[in-house]
Amino acid sequence: MFKILFVSSFLGLTLAYNRTLPYSALEGCKEHRIESGYVYTAFRISEFKNNKPLYNEVFRLKFYVFCHSNGLILISNNPNVQSGDSAYEIVLGGWDNSKSAIRNATEGRNLYEKGGPVCSPLYPTEVIVSLTKDGLLSVVLPGFQTPFMFLQDSQPSYNKFVAFSSWKGNAARWFYDCPYYRH
Repeated sequence: MFKILFVSSFLGLTLAYNRTLPYSALEGCKEHRIESGYVYTAFRISEFKNNKPLYNEVFRLKFYVFCHSNGLILISNNPNVQSGDSAYEIVLGGWDNSKSAIRNATEGRNLYEKGGPVCSPLYPTEVIVSLTKDGLLSVVLPGFQTPFMFLQDSQPSYNKFVAFSSWKGNAARWFYDCPYYRH
């Protein structure tokens, strides 16, 4: 029984990084590097020139990340969020690149989880994050069933800053405020 479950789980994994995405897709993006550690650096969403919300969206942001595991995105109303503060925390490839999650507080409990590896230090993982006015936070990884992860918030309120980090001992290279165009 265990072998059958293991094989079906293993065969069901899909990688989110894109080996065919040209590095030219990163042109026009801003870059932020994280050497190691769980420290967020925040950027004001209103200053993004490529925030392209669709109908009923507060924001729609496109990112790329290179990391072994633990690509972290934080969306908040405060640029200096501390551990436990309320915010949307998106974990991509956490737990040694074995699963991803959405939380409503930094280091909070996972409100949504999805298994499988999504990060690579060699190939970009494309990420699109949007929030609708009625509180649907969506994380889209092109190539996965859309959305990859989502969270319905009955009182959406975190929409002023986006921040990037990684977990202790993991480096990450983020490309943000990326233009929307086809590769």
